[in-house]
Amino acid sequence: MKSLVFYSLLLSICSGTQLLAQFTLSGTITSSPGYEHKLYIVRIDQIGLTAPVLIDSVLFNSSGSFSYTFEPDPLGILYQVILPMKNHTFRQAFSNLQHNYFLVVTQPENASLVVNASAANLYYSLQISGSAINRKLLAFHELKKPIGKLLQELGDSLRHHPDRADQVRRRYLPEYFTELEKLKSRLLAVLDTCRTTGLLAAGIYYLNEASLNQLKPEEITSYTPFLPDSEALLIQNLKQNKLAVAKSVRGMALPPVRLTNYTGKSISLSALRSTYKLLYFWASWCGPCRKANKTTLPSLKARLEQHSIPLIGVSIDQHAQKWREAVKADHTTWMQLHDEAALLKKTLALEGVPFYVVVDQNNVVLFESFLYFEVEQFLEKLL
Repeated sequence: MKSLVFYSLLLSICSGTQLLAQFTLSGTITSSPGYEHKLYIVRIDQIGLTAPVLIDSVLFNSSGSFSYTFEPDPLGILYQVILPMKNHTFRQAFSNLQHNYFLVVTQPENASLVVNASAANLYYSLQISGSAINRKLLAFHELKKPIGKLLQELGDSLRHHPDRADQVRRRYLPEYFTELEKLKSRLLAVLDTCRTTGLLAAGIYYLNEASLNQLKPEEITSYTPFLPDSEALLIQNLKQNKLAVAKSVRGMALPPVRLTNYTGKSISLSALRSTYKLLYFWASWCGPCRKANKTTLPSLKARLEQHSIPLIGVSIDQHAQKWREAVKADHTTWMQLHDEAALLKKTLALEGVPFYVVVDQNNVVLFESFLYFEVEQFLEKLL
């Protein structure tokens, strides 16, 4: 019932004006041992597979209190407030599936926004008061809660049944994609009635998330005419239908580059003979990558071995020692290679990790994705 109220709220009040003004964000974040005591403030200038622009950071004290005032910025309208895990930077956290962030619209109000949340579940525990337009953003959180609940159940099941990880993921995967489609339908219904600049931008942002970062420019053409002329870079990009769409490398043959294995031996990618290979691009500093090393990849490796398909880790670390330390700490049992000269990274125009690439016996790319769910789907069909 509560979700219905929020949903109706968005449908009925998506209208407003825009003025440049000062904006203050304060509140209390209940701390958690696994998370930093620092919030990163990043500006979203383009929607899609691109990192936002770091604007500032703010520490919260031992009681969780903090306060931050945004400087009037004609280039910005939509910001992401991120709480990363310990020893992680905002670049390693902004696309985390745990959703440990929240969005803030700083225009049109001269307002104060007060937030309260739990560090370990920032997105879904968020409560706010103040700023009317940002209270409306909570309706988007309500729309996403079924997916949040599903991901929580998936995580709990994997922890309780590590020996049945494959079966658990296969159980939840169809439901996950069904919920994504429902979310997209609800977001589109909101966007169809929305005329407020900040909410339109946020709605398109969430729509891209629900589309697994595969939203196409033509899918937003019916909404961009309602955006006013603005100096804000995000609004300019949206009005021109510019989304940061991932460049596909499918069909490309990878060059026969030489990579370094854990013991320092040089190995040519073309010398690794197999009908198919799964290349897993990662780095020691990437939190989701390190988590996958310990959770999803061991069972995936075992399943691939049944079909004589090797799993090959390819590190993009600048420093080989950091890579070796991570390999040892994570107890990885699959082949590990280091792209020391960044040749594959440049060839693929790699914009982030983790990144999965399936190639054939001639090293022609058959599939690439940032998302483990999509890799599983492709491999199900392939195998």
